[in-house]
Amino acid sequence: MPLRYYVVVGRAKPTKTNPEPKIYRLKVFARNDVRAKSKFWYHIANFDRLKRANGQILAVHRIKDPEPLRVKNFGFWLKYQSRSGIHNMYREYRALSIETAAQKLFDDMAGRHKAKAANIHIIDVREISDHEVKRDKIKQFLQPGLRFKNPFKVPRAPTRRDFRVFTKKPISTRQY
Repeated sequence: MPLRYYVVVGRAKPTKTNPEPKIYRLKVFARNDVRAKSKFWYHIANFDRLKRANGQILAVHRIKDPEPLRVKNFGFWLKYQSRSGIHNMYREYRALSIETAAQKLFDDMAGRHKAKAANIHIIDVREISDHEVKRDKIKQFLQPGLRFKNPFKVPRAPTRRDFRVFTKKPISTRQY
């Protein structure tokens, strides 16, 4: 199941001492809305002394990409926990949607750093313009007039006479 981009809005339950509690909004990548709510409570517990039993979710919405057919560059600021400690990182990806770029990020971090998805925390993600790209891996795709060779185009024999699947020569590997 692919990652989806959600915005979760929640707050503490209103009480007599605090009738209008502070409202929090968190954008999160999750597989479904249930996991998005769970990640919301995980992160809100670090910001404020608030837990699920004393809070309420006001809204959960999936953020859709307005231009799904345009290739975009995305910059991710993240922290992840490895076996040796916590590390900050900046990574760039090129994809059609922010959800695809986030999936690439999680797959890449698992492959290069053995980081589990639960240990990766995306701090910020932005669409970046072509002149803001820093990584050479992405810069190579920004050249104007970039073309790719068709890998499925097979060179054919010039005539039918030269194109033989089975040869008419005798088999010389048999020994009688």
